[in-house]
Amino acid sequence: MSDSGLRLRGHRRDHKVPTAHQDESRREHRAVLWGVQVRWLVLAGLTLQTSWQVFIIKWTAVPTKSYLDSTCVFFSEMVKMILSILFLAYERGSLATALGELWSSSCKDVVEIMKLAVPSLAYSVQSNLLFFSLASLSAGVQQVTYQLKIVSAATLSALLLGKSLSLKQWLALILLVVGVLLVHLSEPRVSVSADSTLTAKTLLGLLAVVFASFLSGFAGVFMEWTLKNSSSIWLRNTQLGAWGCITSLVAAVYQDGEQLYKGGLMQGFTWDVFFMIFTFAFGGLMVAMVLKYADNILRQFSTALSLSLTTVISCVAFGENHLNATFFLGTLLAIVATFVYNDVL
Repeated sequence: MSDSGLRLRGHRRDHKVPTAHQDESRREHRAVLWGVQVRWLVLAGLTLQTSWQVFIIKWTAVPTKSYLDSTCVFFSEMVKMILSILFLAYERGSLATALGELWSSSCKDVVEIMKLAVPSLAYSVQSNLLFFSLASLSAGVQQVTYQLKIVSAATLSALLLGKSLSLKQWLALILLVVGVLLVHLSEPRVSVSADSTLTAKTLLGLLAVVFASFLSGFAGVFMEWTLKNSSSIWLRNTQLGAWGCITSLVAAVYQDGEQLYKGGLMQGFTWDVFFMIFTFAFGGLMVAMVLKYADNILRQFSTALSLSLTTVISCVAFGENHLNATFFLGTLLAIVATFVYNDVL
């Protein structure tokens, strides 16, 4: 990792000759698997995972649920860390070699390891906010509002990473925001009685999503900088997972300490809860691969496209949304924006 510490801004105006890191980043963008660029494969995988994640949470969030959201976040971080260790072992040829490298790297770069607590804490808080918001909002509204992270990611990438986006790319981002807003407007307005409790709950749900959107953009930018400066995404992801376990466990004790004392970490766990935990962990691995082989802004395009998929499934499975011309126009704009940003159109 760079000796420049926390100075994220690049030197794109100062050096006309690409650095070794820039060359490596370009090779990652051009990596091919099965005749397809890896970045497109991981983006497609993240799109599907993001949509599925919403519904597995809705599925388990029944009125009679007895598990704690905070402990689900903790166990998903633990599973992500274990899977990252296994992938690192496969990459290095043996588990012993992987664990040895993990230990030496952690001991040698103590300061850098401490910095990894920043995105881990942000992701831990973000995950708990998303759990809270889904209990107050429909899947479609939650996903649309969460697209504010597009603006957050683009702005922070420019400010902190020094990325230079062309006018065409900024226009594509605006087109994407318009698209997701149209999908939001396609939902029928439901008349609600004057129930201050319901109104307050909905407002808190929206505020939770807005803050989660900012945390997503910030943590994503920090993660991208970290992963692109690491020799192995699995090594860095293991270290991030370790911090994730610590921060999420502290959050669980703070939020649900009394219930944890009475029922333990795994209270109320059933097979569908375990499935949700593995879904979250898989999402964490997909995000790391997207940040390594693509970037944080393309990640936002992926999750924005998952909005349309989420809304369609939400209409069929939960009856929460109704598809109309506005929805299809918004979906079309989001798809076009994705291709425009990537210079396909």
